[in-house]
Amino acid sequence: MLVSISTGAVRHSVETKLEEIHFIEKEFGGLVDGVEICIMEPEEFLSLQLDEKAVSFLKSLPYNSVHAPLKGMGYGKNEKAEKIFAKMREINKKVGLHHATFHPNHVHNFRALKTLGLGVCIENLSNGKKRRGWQKPNEFKKFFEKNPFFGFCFDVNHGMANGIEPKKFVSTLGEKITCIHLNATESAGHASHNLVIDSSRKAQQKILPVFGLKKPVIIEPDLEKEKVHLIKKEIEFARKMFKS
Repeated sequence: MLVSISTGAVRHSVETKLEEIHFIEKEFGGLVDGVEICIMEPEEFLSLQLDEKAVSFLKSLPYNSVHAPLKGMGYGKNEKAEKIFAKMREINKKVGLHHATFHPNHVHNFRALKTLGLGVCIENLSNGKKRRGWQKPNEFKKFFEKNPFFGFCFDVNHGMANGIEPKKFVSTLGEKITCIHLNATESAGHASHNLVIDSSRKAQQKILPVFGLKKPVIIEPDLEKEKVHLIKKEIEFARKMFKS
């Protein structure tokens, strides 16, 4: 099954966004099936210039994706959003993207996302003052019934941070789940983005149902430099769970 890695997982190990891609190729290139380009600042995303080395690496992978920038964004029919869309199309033309993932609280007009020319996934959110809604499986079920165009990116950690076990998302949304952001948290109330292998046995057991979906996983922890090497073990764990 397909295992991808978010550039955000290695952001503390290098200086630039382009170097994140080079780092993934060097350290994990023979182990992963894709890269999710994850840049939260819109201006940083717009300024990303893929060199030949990065393009060659990404083109060799079957499951690349992009995470839409968040800071100050309200996606809809506006100039700022269209600049981001144009950049996504540029990257797609160069390396091929399976989909773009959006946080729904940053979307003001969902119809505008249909003009992107890519598959679009909507991600569940952890709770917070600026994140009302978009947390519970039934909320997404109702949304997708009215908006079948969109796929669902299930962020395991965000669900667990809200006290909702992964099996509830799996049973409620099933095949609507397009991909999985693989990370973990030990208790509700804090979206800690831990490695699954670095989590307790109890937390790991809660996550196991997602592997039964046989959907692509995107490894997305928030790691300090000294822990990045553990991503190799996370990849091994994911592939083992797919086979079991």
